[in-house]
Amino acid sequence: MSDQHTTGDPTERRTSPATRHQMLEVALGAARAGYHVFPLQVDGKKPIFHAKRTCKRSGPCSGPEGHLGWEQRATIDPDQIRRWWSTKPYNVGIACGPSKLLVIDLDEGHGATAPEEFEGARNGRDVLQMLARRAGEPLPDQTLTVSTPSGGGHLYFRNDSALRNSSQTGLGWKIDTRGEGGYIVAPGSVRPEGRYQFERSGPPAELPAWIGDMLAPPPEPEIAHVPRPRLELSGNRQERYVRSILEGEAQRIEEAQPGGRHHAVLTAALKLGNYVGGNVISAEEAHATLRSAVQMHIGVDDFSESEAEQTISDGLTYGARRPRYANRDRAGRTAAADQEGDQLAHRAATAVNRAGRGLAGDLERLRTARTDRHEPASGHRPDEPPGRERHHEQRQRHGIAH
Repeated sequence: MSDQHTTGDPTERRTSPATRHQMLEVALGAARAGYHVFPLQVDGKKPIFHAKRTCKRSGPCSGPEGHLGWEQRATIDPDQIRRWWSTKPYNVGIACGPSKLLVIDLDEGHGATAPEEFEGARNGRDVLQMLARRAGEPLPDQTLTVSTPSGGGHLYFRNDSALRNSSQTGLGWKIDTRGEGGYIVAPGSVRPEGRYQFERSGPPAELPAWIGDMLAPPPEPEIAHVPRPRLELSGNRQERYVRSILEGEAQRIEEAQPGGRHHAVLTAALKLGNYVGGNVISAEEAHATLRSAVQMHIGVDDFSESEAEQTISDGLTYGARRPRYANRDRAGRTAAADQEGDQLAHRAATAVNRAGRGLAGDLERLRTARTDRHEPASGHRPDEPPGRERHHEQRQRHGIAH
């Protein structure tokens, strides 16, 4: 019979539920070690805090910074920790950025076949060993290590550089990393299938330089801008208009469910990219909004940092080449043409679910679909989408199913 504390899994749980006192001690112990903690759902991996779209700008979010998410609220303050864990046995999350951590997440392969580059590897640990051998370095396992309920492991490293999350395209097959903008489930936390447990205790080692070099981010892609003035709206009207666009697309992402997240991120990125091209929204505003909204999904059910970032980047870049304007008369676009842009973004996002592979396939379908489109009444002709060479590169990056 299923335990009442399970999360819907019909199988019996393999470990006893934690008590509130036990999880409080886990959180306080992590904080004493210098790790910034925050509560996760009981038996789960998601933060308990409200999403940005439902924020009422009250309590901790009433200040000038506005909405505060889990990363901003993570703390080492024992009084705050006791208040959070005073009612329920929440699991413990560690915010890697504020804690100056880079955590390597080694997943089990569960019988899957490794790609040719890592032929013979059974899991992320095998891949890491291959990478170390190629770099002429020892396996970096002499550090704080935690085993996970799924059979994987977390390697903790000290890291002062601004390395964000990355996924299997960052280091290799069955390896994720958690840095700035990411969090990890603390040892001592409980899932129905088991506990997160120390495999090797002690302080984290310094992040090996060769790993840091592999994770260094590439240069930011340039987004094509159309030399148009911003909205000719004044004061609060412009602010309300822009905010409604941003919040609408953020809500689309935050409400997305597993299996539809790539679809939602792509649709939102394409639409905001359209407005970036029309100079209605800045590229920085669009990117920051999308990144903030997608963060709650990172690391949940294999939705990776690299998948999210790549989809946002390509969606904004392509969307910016098809500009949308608030003042259609000034821009020379008709209402029908503007509606057509909405339909095109929807078709691109829908293609994700049909294709079952990366953004390259979606953009290829989009390119083909454009041959049947009619020119807008104004004669406006947007730029062509990325060429075939780029599609080949995208296929290399998106070689795993979504």
